[in-house]
Amino acid sequence: MADEEKKSTTDQAGSEQPTEDQQPQFVMTDDEGNEVTCTVLYMFHSDHNDKDYLVYTTGVVEDDAQEVSAVIYDPQELAAAVNGEDVEVTFKPLTTELEWALVADSMKQVIPDGVNVIASDVVSDDVLDPEVPGETE
Repeated sequence: MADEEKKSTTDQAGSEQPTEDQQPQFVMTDDEGNEVTCTVLYMFHSDHNDKDYLVYTTGVVEDDAQEVSAVIYDPQELAAAVNGEDVEVTFKPLTTELEWALVADSMKQVIPDGVNVIASDVVSDDVLDPEVPGETE
């Protein structure tokens, strides 16, 4: 079997974007034990906290908006799995406001204008650059 070169594009933030013909997918198990097919929207690395994020959709559309979520992943595990190695890719949930803010900010740069997404957990406000109490300018 010949190795095929994966094509991707890079957005303004330097995040890898799959081309339209790729649409990588994976299967996750939801809280009720059901298998859900998810489509990768994009992946990015944050220098802010040195973590790698995978932003995906389950394809659920409500009120003309697509549901979007994100997980933290290990790029070495993912690369090994893509290369056919027998490894399990571990996805970790986002657990802090900072992580959701990083994803929200990346979405602002990646998701085209006019595309509606449901990301109720995604807020950015001033979480990325919080004021330190007692610090003056």
